[in-house]
Amino acid sequence: MSRPAARAGPFSEEQALAHSEALWKVVEPELREDPSVSEAHARRARDVLQAHGTGPLVIRAVVSGSTGFLELHNRGPDPLRLEDYEVTSDLRATVRYRLPAGVLEPSAALRLEASGDVARGPWHLPFTLPPEGGEVGVFNATRGPRPRLYGPEDAIWYGPLPAGTVYERRGGGTGEGFEPRPREQVEHDTRAR
Repeated sequence: MSRPAARAGPFSEEQALAHSEALWKVVEPELREDPSVSEAHARRARDVLQAHGTGPLVIRAVVSGSTGFLELHNRGPDPLRLEDYEVTSDLRATVRYRLPAGVLEPSAALRLEASGDVARGPWHLPFTLPPEGGEVGVFNATRGPRPRLYGPEDAIWYGPLPAGTVYERRGGGTGEGFEPRPREQVEHDTRAR
């Protein structure tokens, strides 16, 4: 099966959510009966699994390789303080890159260069995005206890991307699913104010 066919079928967002719901129906009764599981944590587990990507700050695009980047998008109605957020290429890491001070206006995007060299400027990340695939997450650094080990604002897992391909959120940042697109077709306003 080709990748586009797989994404339209068994790996579509609708199929993945249906599968997640079916799994939850099996696991939930067991969690409720297990005396070693906190009821509050069990209840939060489902929310965490389904909540990332529903807030105002989302990952809009990922490009891997030597000229890779991560693009964040404010799809909320209010300006966001960038210094309140951290990004990572390892969702289990307790140390993440805190964004420099700035404001991201509603409907605006910010491109962060995944150069692995923060000495090149404030919008360069200390990590690169491997072309064979990986993960990227954005966390609210001001919410909850530190270090925050779960509950990213948004996270995506991407597979191998051919050169010149952008893995982009549908609807220019407003949709829920992602799709690969040719890099030359993807042009966004990426300035933070």
